[in-house]
Amino acid sequence: FGVNVEASSVDFGRAMDYVAERIAKVGEHDSPEAMGAKGVEVAFGGAEFVDRNHLRVGDRVVESKATIIAVGSKAKAPEITGLETAGYIDHVSLFRLRTLPKRLVVIGGGPIGLEMGQALARFGSRVTILESGPRLLKRDDEGLSDLLRQHLSEEMTIHSEAKVVEISTRHGSKVVTYEREGVREEVECDEILVAVGRAPALKGLGLEKAGVEWNDRGIIVDSTLATTAKGVWACGDCTGGFQFTHWAEAQARVAARNALFRGAKKMSDSPVPWTTFTDPELAHVGLTEKQANASGASVEVYRFPYERLDRAVTDGETRGLAKVICDRNGKILGASILGHSAGEAITEVVLAMDNGIALSKLTQSIHVYPTMNRVIRRLGDERFLNHGVSQWTTKLFGRFRQECATDPREMG
Repeated sequence: FGVNVEASSVDFGRAMDYVAERIAKVGEHDSPEAMGAKGVEVAFGGAEFVDRNHLRVGDRVVESKATIIAVGSKAKAPEITGLETAGYIDHVSLFRLRTLPKRLVVIGGGPIGLEMGQALARFGSRVTILESGPRLLKRDDEGLSDLLRQHLSEEMTIHSEAKVVEISTRHGSKVVTYEREGVREEVECDEILVAVGRAPALKGLGLEKAGVEWNDRGIIVDSTLATTAKGVWACGDCTGGFQFTHWAEAQARVAARNALFRGAKKMSDSPVPWTTFTDPELAHVGLTEKQANASGASVEVYRFPYERLDRAVTDGETRGLAKVICDRNGKILGASILGHSAGEAITEVVLAMDNGIALSKLTQSIHVYPTMNRVIRRLGDERFLNHGVSQWTTKLFGRFRQECATDPREMG
């Protein structure tokens, strides 16, 4: 960029203090003080059902005609020999760190493991990711998750199909022993981050006293988020569904509506989007290419690389690819975007899917130039140029990509 920057150092402790301050700032709108100002009493000390209509909170009993269980989840710890003895951190205790571990092993190649691993790697920690499965981000598009792995491998050491079998200590270091391709290997580190998922935080709630049924995944709810106990609803991570804040928020709206008012509003069957906030980001909604092909339907796949997107070029953020999957009529079945601001761009696809808007229709909406979100319009252009046009139309518009783009700087 033509900017000369002298060598500098990073104060990890101050950086983590800043993170803590931002977390506190974001949480101000649902703090006990904010709740109290809106007429909501906040009682601390946990809650346990006495029966369906009564809960014990500390030394008092609260009567309730309608109850919503929203206790969230907690980090899971795998059963690995020596893990508890050696000690580890999770996605919560990590934010209490004020000294950067020089060497970090992350157990788990999901969103939390990759996001936190890359963050600490950029602070200067030597990070090793150990994923027991064959690939990273198993819910995401396989091609794009593999492409993301290539980028992340420039900053971290990543091993897939690596099963951790034992953890020990040696000369003040933690030693993680794992098995890969039938061979045992080990890596020394200063800290271990366990990121293998989260489990519903149901211990001590006395759910059986209220008649609320649950299983290993979480509390059992129907489409209205009602539990098996009349007058009791549940929402968020404790219901065993998607573990995303935006999904929990959507459930909370439905649960609150049904608890407070007549009727039985159901959860929408709209596809749930998500984003892994690595750099570059990986966003997804709907079916992956592999899932769409496995359905047996006739599908079409359109791609557009970030290196041909003007805003990405000017910002130096050309690592990325957008992919959308449609049926033969142009109905969007799913989309995945790897790249800068992917989490923002995917929202336009979510809106289109919710309202039955075909991919080619998205080209008819004027998108501000230059923005990252124009990658969606360019995907629509791809379908317009490649699907169902007659031979003379193909010839007429055949030079569109090189000569007649809406923005001549966006040649394709």
